[in-house]
Amino acid sequence: MSGKISIIIPVYNVEKYLDQCLESVVNQTYKDLQIILVDDKSPDGSGALCDAWVDKDNRIEVVHKDVNEGLGFARNTGLNYVKGDYILFLDSDDFYDLDLCEKTMTAIKESDADICYFGHKKYVDGKTIDNDYVMNMKDKYEGKEIIDEFLAQIIGQAVDESGLPKIDMSAWRVLYKKDIIFDNNVRFCSEREYLCEDLFFRIELCKFIKKVAVVKENLYNYRYNDDSLTSRYREDRFDASKRLYNKLCESIADIDSADIAERAIRCFMNNLIFCLKQEEFHSKNRYFKALGRIKEYSSDSLVQELLVKYPIDKMKKTNKLLFKMVLNKRAVIVFYLVKAKRIFG
Repeated sequence: MSGKISIIIPVYNVEKYLDQCLESVVNQTYKDLQIILVDDKSPDGSGALCDAWVDKDNRIEVVHKDVNEGLGFARNTGLNYVKGDYILFLDSDDFYDLDLCEKTMTAIKESDADICYFGHKKYVDGKTIDNDYVMNMKDKYEGKEIIDEFLAQIIGQAVDESGLPKIDMSAWRVLYKKDIIFDNNVRFCSEREYLCEDLFFRIELCKFIKKVAVVKENLYNYRYNDDSLTSRYREDRFDASKRLYNKLCESIADIDSADIAERAIRCFMNNLIFCLKQEEFHSKNRYFKALGRIKEYSSDSLVQELLVKYPIDKMKKTNKLLFKMVLNKRAVIVFYLVKAKRIFG
């Protein structure tokens, strides 16, 4: 089996995780690799650690950026140095199963697909936790299925579905043919401007992809941090969610699909739920401020417009009740519904 894989690894403040990450890469059973470390002007010792790894393995290259620009732009920088025929993205606090490259290369070659999708495990406190969503996917997607099923399930749930979208949008869970990215000039936007920067990368690619192969195994180990709400209160999250929706509408404007448009609204509603959760979670000593923010979100013209348009009555019971209360601007009830959902699931 021939074909070099370029693995792009943005590096920022991961000094304590980088060795585990790179050990999982250099020890892959598939050996024809180019390993591109992009030091995004990390303030810790990560940059020096990258340089030390160059001396350990001649497949490793390091790019030291002069300015910290974030994950999306660091990946774009890595793309400028690609020499391989295939591309993977790896977050530097995560790590691979040792046969990830071999299994995905086998699948993409045998199926002649443009990309190969694979599953992940959560890595929590030194233990891995499997999830089964990839097992419910098809073995492959091609033709109209790329937009109608694969992309649709990335953007958002169908109206009668609960939980998260069925197919995760993360860029790191895919092996890409280099040409599908470079021939169509697809690049990442900044996560500082848009939530979910991976989403737009995936949408643009899906417009050109002819076939997706799926490896129904969890080959990627995602280091899970359960305190994201406690550690990162984002003041502008609601405004960022609106920017995301507007950008999403631009991205799908040339896709003639009522289902995709409806799922885009659901994507916004998912982000609205996150905004509500953020306010409720951080409400200690600021209860009335949290209620004020929830009232502000509920009264927003875009929220009202989309909730009137969306078929709320067809949603699962708990979601239907929550969004009806948002639509009716019942901030106190919304607060306690979100609180109950967090505590009781």
